[in-house]
Amino acid sequence: MKKVILIVGADPYNGNRGVGALFVSSLLMIQEALIASTDQYKIVVVNSSFSKPVDSLNLLGKTISFENTIPVSVFNVKSFIKCIMSPRALKTIAHIYNSDFVLNVGAGDSFADLYGERRFNWLNDINRIACLFRKKITLLPQTIGPFKSVRVIKKANQTLKSSALVFARDRQSLKYVQENCQQVRVFEAVDMAFFMPFTRSSFTSQGIHVGINVSGLLWHGGYTRNNQFQLKPDYSKLIVDIVERFLSIPNVVVHLVPHVVLMNSDVENDYEIGLELVKKFGNERVVLSPFFLNPIQAKDYISGLDFFTGARMHACIAAFSSEVPVVPMAYSRKFNGLFVDTLQYEYVADMIHSDSEEIISSIFHGFENRKALKDLIHERMSTQVKERGELIIQELKNFFEV
Repeated sequence: MKKVILIVGADPYNGNRGVGALFVSSLLMIQEALIASTDQYKIVVVNSSFSKPVDSLNLLGKTISFENTIPVSVFNVKSFIKCIMSPRALKTIAHIYNSDFVLNVGAGDSFADLYGERRFNWLNDINRIACLFRKKITLLPQTIGPFKSVRVIKKANQTLKSSALVFARDRQSLKYVQENCQQVRVFEAVDMAFFMPFTRSSFTSQGIHVGINVSGLLWHGGYTRNNQFQLKPDYSKLIVDIVERFLSIPNVVVHLVPHVVLMNSDVENDYEIGLELVKKFGNERVVLSPFFLNPIQAKDYISGLDFFTGARMHACIAAFSSEVPVVPMAYSRKFNGLFVDTLQYEYVADMIHSDSEEIISSIFHGFENRKALKDLIHERMSTQVKERGELIIQELKNFFEV
């Protein structure tokens, strides 16, 4: 009989290419961890963008099949009634019950109440159901926290305590677990998207190709549309100022690189804002990247740039892991936790504590010193990132009892 691996919080169909990158990377790392196993496995993916019951991806010349199922909750009367009346929801419950291993990716940064309690519950309720069924759970590399709600803290700490294995993708998350939970099997890792494969792109040799990721979410002021993340600068004005500053350098071509791409108008849609900005500038040196159909296409494109900056975490990870000089534009502690603390990479522009001039200065300091950044990134990829990738694989082998 096949053993069942349930993957949660990594949606292959999500327009957020960072969430897709987590799915691709988790599949690859699971496969590598199981390479010496003689058992057979079935992979089931819990995702909100349920596409078709059975699907597959071709990665590195190998076809990996998986089943899809929908998220469920049973922890209030309304959710319980909705669940028992839905055949698909009941099937998810059956998948959890029949699973041997539950791996929750947490969408990278959603094991927190940064985006609201509802989003946290959407991910964590699967953990709670798995705990009821006494399943073996691991939290794959992700940011843990920040938390404000006492209710969320209680739920989060219970999940962390009940998990067989926890990976923090940054030092601040590791510290939270160590200080708040009785969890021995916790390790400082890095985001799994650092290990996603890519094919390097090539742009014309004329000019310096600068990539800028503009976050639709920050452009609109967050989900609340009133500066939800308490940025110090006016984000939309800051972006315009950054583009204009780069255009003042005659040989620079600015590539607007959306990393959340949706077919409809939405508070999250980077591509929609990219279209607006191309129209606003009306300059042949401001170009919009293609509508990426998957996260690997996005990383392929980013890998060919000479410099990159932006506020989408996984767009910056795509740059760093393809050794493109990058200055992330931080809007939460997840950036400093990963880049500054874990990777000891201080070239981060902090939009919570810095004003527009300070942010622009940080970005252009990185741009002017991009050769030094590239050398530093190469060293970090060869040491810290490589070592943590090996750690993830080894601990997953232990988790799977291979």
